[in-house]
Amino acid sequence: MVGLASVKIVACEGAAPYPPCSLAPALGPSWRLVLDSDVSPTVRSIGPYRFFFSASDLGEPPHIHVERERATAKFWLDPVVLATSRRFPAHELRRLEEMVRVNVSEFLEAWHEFHRR
Repeated sequence: MVGLASVKIVACEGAAPYPPCSLAPALGPSWRLVLDSDVSPTVRSIGPYRFFFSASDLGEPPHIHVERERATAKFWLDPVVLATSRRFPAHELRRLEEMVRVNVSEFLEAWHEFHRR
């Protein structure tokens, strides 16, 4: 069981009207907390980088997000191309693109498995 202190709550699900997330645990088993790992699972961590995707990305072609601290980037996976970036310098983006190329099979497999759920 995950301790609540270590969980990042993203949203709460339940019958409308939705009460604040702080009230959800008191409402019983019909409520489910949507945890950060449900909506943006980490596929791989390499050094300071977290490679992940988001459940909200379903309508887009396969891609992977990368973050390090406050810097983020998004790479399309087929073919591997940088889609967007914020706060990463160019030399680091080139290194990240190479990491994506090396791991593209794993990322594609994880993408299809997650979005099949």
